Amino acid sequence: MQIILSDHNCEGQAQAIFNVLVYQGWLELVPFELRWFRDLDLSIKASDETVWRFCQENVSSQLVGARGGAGSNLQEKSKRSPAPPHAPTVSY
Repeated sequence: MQIILSDHNCEGQAQAIFNVLVYQGWLELVPFELRWFRDLDLSIKASDETVWRFCQENVSSQLVGARGGAGSNLQEKSKRSPAPPHAPTVSY
């Protein structure tokens, strides 16, 4: 099962997306599990890099919404990583 980690600043949006996926039966075909920072003992104040590395180490995808404000770019951090990413980061 693929884990999707929702950042704390977009929990409502993530839950709404998953509600639609459940309602339309998609999660029966593509098993995803929505998790929150609190479920995984991650601080909501964790740095972008800490969260990204956690997702890579645990093969979790990440759903974020403008995490960290100006100058924060998880996709740029992933490009500079010495190892190829195992799980995508989706931002809006």
